[in-house]
Amino acid sequence: MNKPGLNSLKFKIPLFVLLSVIPAMLTAIGLTSYRAAKILHKEAEKDLASQAQALAMQVSQWDKMNTLALQNLSKNLSLINTNSTQLKSSLVILQNSYKDYLWSVGVANPEGNFIALSESNKIEPINYSDREWFQGAISGNSITREIIISRRSGEPAAIFSAPIREQNPLISSEQSFASSSGKIIGVIRLGILLNELAEAVGANKIGETGLAILVDHQGQLIAHPNSQLTSGEKLTDLSLYPPVKHLLNDHQGLFDFTDDQGVRWLSYSIHLDNKWGAIVLKKQSEVFMQVREFWQLAITIAIFSTVGIGILMALLAHRLIKPISDLTEAVAQVSQGKWHRKVEVRGQDELAILARTFNSMAKALKESFSRLTEMNEDLQASEMRKREKAIALEQSLQKLQQAQSQLIQTEKMSSLGQMVAGVAHEINNPVNFIHGNLVYLRRYTQDLLELIELYQQSGTQPPIEIIQKIEDIELDFIQEDIDKLLKSMNEGSSRIREIVQSLRIFSRLDESELKPVDLKTGIDSTLMLLQYRLKGQPGYPDIEVITIYENLPLVECYP
Repeated sequence: MNKPGLNSLKFKIPLFVLLSVIPAMLTAIGLTSYRAAKILHKEAEKDLASQAQALAMQVSQWDKMNTLALQNLSKNLSLINTNSTQLKSSLVILQNSYKDYLWSVGVANPEGNFIALSESNKIEPINYSDREWFQGAISGNSITREIIISRRSGEPAAIFSAPIREQNPLISSEQSFASSSGKIIGVIRLGILLNELAEAVGANKIGETGLAILVDHQGQLIAHPNSQLTSGEKLTDLSLYPPVKHLLNDHQGLFDFTDDQGVRWLSYSIHLDNKWGAIVLKKQSEVFMQVREFWQLAITIAIFSTVGIGILMALLAHRLIKPISDLTEAVAQVSQGKWHRKVEVRGQDELAILARTFNSMAKALKESFSRLTEMNEDLQASEMRKREKAIALEQSLQKLQQAQSQLIQTEKMSSLGQMVAGVAHEINNPVNFIHGNLVYLRRYTQDLLELIELYQQSGTQPPIEIIQKIEDIELDFIQEDIDKLLKSMNEGSSRIREIVQSLRIFSRLDESELKPVDLKTGIDSTLMLLQYRLKGQPGYPDIEVITIYENLPLVECYP
């Protein structure tokens, strides 16, 4: 057999794959796209982080400014030592100096009652000792923050409070405040509008879908670009919102989540020093839009390149696959029994060798199939004869089993009839005896009762023993109940006689010949035997059988 040489498909196919450079091209595009996508992904995350850090820095500076102002105010002993009129004037001057964001300045005594308020001449007798801002300050915290809904604006406002300490004359006021050793003699409270924070949050334009929010240490909303979410009677609770929940669990940084509408978001959270949280979030579809566009471009290039190479491969494969198609068609025809089909042999490659082998195989299969056909015909004839014998044997066996079953059933019914007739006969005699004697028993009992009644009416006084016995046996009750008792016994014996008669009719032991039979009698006796099955059971009502017989003729049958 000649070697295929350069005409071998083993040489042609690797040569074609190497020339097409599809693997190398796709690998290069994939690696380049992957590295570029990672770079774009990191840049998008850095941009989100820088915006969150800028917001956090702005909020921290705002908080630090208010903290320093409050600490300086709390060192001023004149807040407590002056009278309420002078103190209110000082507070009003302070509020007017910062009226753009300071809506209230107040001083409370250690019991939690305001002694002066900048916005009100008349102080309501309200105790604020249960408020968070007061409890934090009175317990010694240098600064306490609480977010509330301002009654004046209906929007969130911040309450900053600090303790006012009694100054030690031996140390300066700055040292006294820093050491926190002085006695707390009051609390100063600033009510600060959050306009600046709201503007800072709203000014963070983060693409088309991004936004920034600010929450307190409990997850309550402080600032949001949508003012409707920060207005109302109480603060909006976002503690269960995924990025806020993530932040409250002492986690910060990048966090991706899916909201209730199935939209995926990427957020960046930062813990502030005042325990607030700054969160910047944007839809992932926008965050990674450049990455997606780059991947789409890379996929488009790969598709067009693959299509171009595919067209080239199809043109070349047409010439290579033609012999294989001819061989496949020949195999299909041979499988259908067309043994004469042969494949044209062209060239000296593997396909030519395969074609020659196929032609030899087809010839051998034709000869083998002819021998198998003859053997199969003989086998089918033999199997047919065996199957006919088996069917005849099975039919005979079924008839025998049916005859045996009928014989057994006949014997069972005969034995049952004999037993039922014997039982009915044995029961019938004593029942007739009882039923017949009940008449005399009723007569004798009635005579005895009448005798007792006559004796009682005679007026003769019986002995004490007889009187006592009458009371013990309850003679009056016996006189009333004995008639019912005899009636019940008579009904019971009649019932037994009817059942015995039904059993005798049912068994028909002494009537085995063909004769006219009244169907009504047979039906009534059967219903009598089934009477107990018709009575109601727990969960099932009584079954009432209504029999309406017409003038039925006698039927010739075996009873």
